[in-house]
Amino acid sequence: MNLKSYEQNINNNVLRQWLNKLLFDLTSPLGRNANLFSMLVILCSVLISMIGTIDSVSEQVKVYIRTMEIAVTLLFSLEYVFRIYAGR
Repeated sequence: MNLKSYEQNINNNVLRQWLNKLLFDLTSPLGRNANLFSMLVILCSVLISMIGTIDSVSEQVKVYIRTMEIAVTLLFSLEYVFRIYAGR
């Protein structure tokens, strides 16, 4: 193993350790805060989706709601990719 691949391996381990702490360790402040943030985003997403089903909501607001739903979906897709990477 050459020095460059060794340094890259150490950096990958540091990133994976940080992601593990962020995504899986609920005993650390970082993990608890990330979990709380995730729950709040889910709650807001559900509430925004519910508001989008009201007939009296304007089309402009519905476009904003759809944009927020796409952003939340992308955020959680990225989180899923990080979980897969950290779990290896």
